Amino acid sequence: MPVDPLLAVLRLRIREARVARGLTQEEAAERAGVPLRSYQRFEGRSTRNFNPTFVSVRAVAQALETSLDELAKEPSPEERQALEDMQGHLRVRRKSVDRYEN
Repeated sequence: MPVDPLLAVLRLRIREARVARGLTQEEAAERAGVPLRSYQRFEGRSTRNFNPTFVSVRAVAQALETSLDELAKEPSPEERQALEDMQGHLRVRRKSVDRYEN
Protein backbone atom coordinates (compact mmCIF):
# COMPACT_ATOMS: atom_id res chain seq x y z
CA MET A 1 0.00 0.00 0.00
CA PRO A 2 1.58 3.33 -1.01
CA VAL A 3 2.16 5.95 1.64
CA ASP A 4 -0.32 8.83 1.46
CA PRO A 5 1.98 11.84 0.97
CA LEU A 6 -0.19 14.26 2.94
CA LEU A 7 -0.49 11.86 5.85
CA ALA A 8 3.26 11.21 5.75
CA VAL A 9 4.00 14.96 5.86
CA LEU A 10 1.52 15.42 8.71
CA ARG A 11 3.31 12.69 10.67
CA LEU A 12 6.72 14.17 9.93
CA ARG A 13 5.63 17.61 11.08
CA ILE A 14 4.03 16.29 14.26
CA ARG A 15 7.25 14.50 15.16
CA GLU A 16 9.36 17.56 14.37
CA ALA A 17 7.11 19.79 16.50
CA ARG A 18 7.29 17.39 19.44
CA VAL A 19 11.06 17.04 19.25
CA ALA A 20 11.51 20.82 18.88
CA ARG A 21 9.61 21.29 22.13
CA GLY A 22 11.63 18.65 23.93
CA LEU A 23 8.63 16.43 24.65
CA THR A 24 8.46 12.68 24.80
CA GLN A 25 5.63 10.88 23.05
CA GLU A 26 4.15 10.19 26.47
CA GLU A 27 4.16 13.89 27.39
CA ALA A 28 2.67 14.89 24.03
CA ALA A 29 -0.08 12.27 24.35
CA GLU A 30 -0.92 13.44 27.85
CA ARG A 31 -1.08 17.09 26.75
CA ALA A 32 -3.31 16.14 23.81
CA GLY A 33 -5.56 13.99 25.97
CA VAL A 34 -5.13 10.92 23.79
CA PRO A 35 -3.87 7.45 24.69
CA LEU A 36 -0.15 6.92 24.14
CA ARG A 37 -0.73 4.24 21.50
CA SER A 38 -3.01 6.59 19.56
CA TYR A 39 -0.38 9.32 19.72
CA GLN A 40 2.31 6.91 18.55
CA ARG A 41 0.22 6.18 15.47
CA PHE A 42 0.42 9.90 14.60
CA GLU A 43 4.18 9.54 14.26
CA GLY A 44 4.23 5.96 12.93
CA ARG A 45 5.02 4.85 9.40
CA SER A 46 2.17 2.44 8.84
CA THR A 47 -0.98 3.81 7.24
CA ARG A 48 -2.98 0.68 7.98
CA ASN A 49 -6.15 1.52 9.86
CA PHE A 50 -4.98 5.05 10.61
CA ASN A 51 -7.55 7.69 9.86
CA PRO A 52 -7.25 10.45 12.47
CA THR A 53 -10.24 12.63 13.20
CA PHE A 54 -10.11 16.39 12.88
CA VAL A 55 -10.66 16.68 16.63
CA SER A 56 -7.67 14.45 17.43
CA VAL A 57 -5.38 16.26 14.96
CA ARG A 58 -6.45 19.59 16.45
CA ALA A 59 -5.78 18.30 19.99
CA VAL A 60 -2.30 17.16 18.99
CA ALA A 61 -1.58 20.49 17.26
CA GLN A 62 -2.64 22.40 20.38
CA ALA A 63 -0.58 20.11 22.62
CA LEU A 64 2.46 20.82 20.45
CA GLU A 65 1.74 24.55 20.37
CA THR A 66 1.42 24.64 16.61
CA SER A 67 -1.42 25.31 14.20
CA LEU A 68 -3.39 23.04 11.93
CA ASP A 69 -2.29 25.32 9.08
CA GLU A 70 1.35 24.64 9.88
CA LEU A 71 0.80 20.88 10.05
CA ALA A 72 -1.27 20.72 6.86
CA LYS A 73 0.51 23.17 4.56
CA GLU A 74 1.81 22.08 1.18
CA PRO A 75 4.99 19.98 1.42
CA SER A 76 8.27 21.78 0.77
CA PRO A 77 10.65 20.46 -1.92
CA GLU A 78 12.80 18.95 0.86
CA GLU A 79 9.78 17.18 2.38
CA ARG A 80 8.76 15.87 -1.04
CA GLN A 81 12.26 14.45 -1.52
CA ALA A 82 12.19 12.86 1.93
CA LEU A 83 8.84 11.25 1.09
CA GLU A 84 10.14 9.89 -2.19
CA ASP A 85 13.18 8.47 -0.39
CA MET A 86 10.95 6.90 2.25
CA GLN A 87 8.65 5.35 -0.35
CA GLY A 88 11.67 3.90 -2.17
CA HIS A 89 12.95 2.43 1.08
CA LEU A 90 9.54 0.91 1.83
CA ARG A 91 9.34 -0.64 -1.65
CA VAL A 92 12.76 -2.26 -1.18
CA ARG A 93 11.78 -3.53 2.26
CA ARG A 94 8.48 -4.90 0.98
CA LYS A 95 10.25 -6.79 -1.82
CA SER A 96 12.62 -8.34 0.73
CA VAL A 97 9.70 -9.44 2.90
CA ASP A 98 7.85 -10.84 -0.11
CA ARG A 99 10.90 -12.90 -1.10
CA TYR A 100 11.24 -14.21 2.42
CA GLU A 101 7.56 -15.17 2.68
CA ASN A 102 7.44 -16.89 -0.73
